[in-house]
Amino acid sequence: MKRIYGLLAGATLGLALLVGLPATANAQQAAAPSAQAQAQATALGDGYFYAWDLPYKSGASCAWFNSDNNWGDDCGGFRNRASSVMNNSAHGNYANLYYHPNGTGAWACIAPGDTWQDLTYYYFTWGPADGKGQSTNNNIASFRWTTTQCGQ
Repeated sequence: MKRIYGLLAGATLGLALLVGLPATANAQQAAAPSAQAQAQATALGDGYFYAWDLPYKSGASCAWFNSDNNWGDDCGGFRNRASSVMNNSAHGNYANLYYHPNGTGAWACIAPGDTWQDLTYYYFTWGPADGKGQSTNNNIASFRWTTTQCGQ
């Protein structure tokens, strides 16, 4: 009789553990951050816009904290040199990349937290005809932070 009670007690304990496992797994899943929270955390960086003169974030680089109307006077003259860029905005801002200095001509728009590894595959698609359709590779002359997606 003691053996039957022991088996029943063991079975009851085993069943309780099995029933408890899904609850534990659900508790762990609930503790994980949502995809939206993870995306927001990724998008909020150090507040700089970065550019490199070679694809895949290699070669000489330059970084800007504020919008810059003339890349020709930064980092040894970075105008028309960028081949890869990264928007590491700390406030979720978009960055407009312009074909000409002073935020003029056509522009391309890069989202917060995004990296364009090879600018050969990205084009000036917004704004006036001057520069529109041109590759952004070695063609960026200025940039501006914007709080609206692809706003001017």
